[in-house]
Amino acid sequence: MFQIEHQCPQCGAPVVLEETDRILACPYCRVSLYIAARDYTALYWPASAAVSQDIVFMPYWRFKGMSFSCRGTAVQTKIVDMSRLAVPVMGMPFSLGVRPQALKLKFVSPETAGTFFRTRLTLEDAVAGIDEQLHGSAPAPRFHQAYIGETASLIYAPVFIHDRRLCDAVLNKPIAPLPEDALAGLEACAQQEKPRLSFIPCLCPDCGWSLEGEKESLVLLCRNCQSAWSAAQNSLHKIGFARVAGEAPDYIHLPFWKISAQVYGLQLASYADLLRLNNAPEVITPEQEQQELSFWIPAFKLAPELFLLAAQRMTFFQQQGPFEDTLSTALFHPVTLPSSEAAESITPLLAQCAVPRKDIFPKLPQVSVKLRSAVLVYVPFKPSGSELIHYHLPLSINRNALKWGLSI
Repeated sequence: MFQIEHQCPQCGAPVVLEETDRILACPYCRVSLYIAARDYTALYWPASAAVSQDIVFMPYWRFKGMSFSCRGTAVQTKIVDMSRLAVPVMGMPFSLGVRPQALKLKFVSPETAGTFFRTRLTLEDAVAGIDEQLHGSAPAPRFHQAYIGETASLIYAPVFIHDRRLCDAVLNKPIAPLPEDALAGLEACAQQEKPRLSFIPCLCPDCGWSLEGEKESLVLLCRNCQSAWSAAQNSLHKIGFARVAGEAPDYIHLPFWKISAQVYGLQLASYADLLRLNNAPEVITPEQEQQELSFWIPAFKLAPELFLLAAQRMTFFQQQGPFEDTLSTALFHPVTLPSSEAAESITPLLAQCAVPRKDIFPKLPQVSVKLRSAVLVYVPFKPSGSELIHYHLPLSINRNALKWGLSI
């Protein structure tokens, strides 16, 4: 995890942020601001003060998240942490290595001086190359690949040209000889094209009360008017939420996305269809035939095996309430996974549930999921030592797994 240096937009004081931070909390003026980026965060390393030449910035895609690969008859999971050069320049390192963890970065803005090259490699293509690095020429056929919970950013590395050599502007050292016309074809971003961050005050748009949320939170809560808010298009938008009722005061509520989605490529329209997919031994009732299927996906990051297990247990449980739409004085774990990414885990989840897999896996390339709606539901877990135990299901999550998940 890397760190980012920034100035408080309110008072100008220096603030250090972690890679996953979504809220800037200034220790000097006490203001709390939600950091809203357009599609991804653009960052750069400042050049060394000893460098007097013109600086150009080379773009790298940075990606961290969970990989789910459906191969043969198994769902293979991995943690992915990679960076990749996004322009074809001979001599530039293919990846950033450990430098993101060693040096503090800054946000790119239209006022940032220097030439910033546009990417020639898309984020999608960069991520697509991960599977080849992870699995190589694996003999088992791949039927589906998903990357969930990703932290994607564009990191610019400063370089300069001296004596026909490409030089590192941080270390002020040569990298490699620069072939003639090596930079031909690269396009520089115009000043106005450089991304500009938006900082949204963490105040409830309805009542003006201070919103609650951890630094990594994607959803902010207002206990005054009992509402939940997420950022989109440079403003806060109210989202639907529910809380499972009847818990003890010391329970910790973990967030799950209750997702209603249309699944194409499989006969899956009701809870009864899910039981058939799993070849469950129980007798299917008429009520289950009519029961709408919802997918319950963790709204927080976990190790991929535990993430799938929690989604599977919660989805088959099909929590029916009772629910409340109040926050009360309950304790809440932060939402760190958006509903759009949670929906991407539905196909790996179905593959994990499928019995027999040899019949279902070849159908996965034709499976697609269309998100209909997503409601945030807080589910109570009972603290017991280092474990959080679901109030009804045989499902426990280690507290350290939650902390580790935030650093994915």
